[in-house]
Amino acid sequence: MHLVVIISIGWIIQGASEELVTRGWMMNVPEKRYNTTFAVILSLSLFALLHLENPNIDLISIINIILVGLVFSLYVI
Repeated sequence: MHLVVIISIGWIIQGASEELVTRGWMMNVPEKRYNTTFAVILSLSLFALLHLENPNIDLISIINIILVGLVFSLYVI
C-alpha cells in the first residue's frame, strides 16, 4: 500500500511538471513573440514527443495524446 502512495505522488509531480513546461512556458513565451496558433502547435508537438516512449503506443494513442494536448491548450487560452 505504501508503494502505491509513493508511486502516485511521483506521477502527480511528473504530470504537473510536464504541464508547467508544455502549457505554462511553451505556450506563453512563444505566444508573446509570434502568435497563439504557433504556440499551440509547438506545445502540442512537445507534448506528443514526450509521450512517444510510452509502452504499447500506437496510432490511436498518438491521436488521443494530440487531442488531449489541444484541449489542454484551449483551456489555457
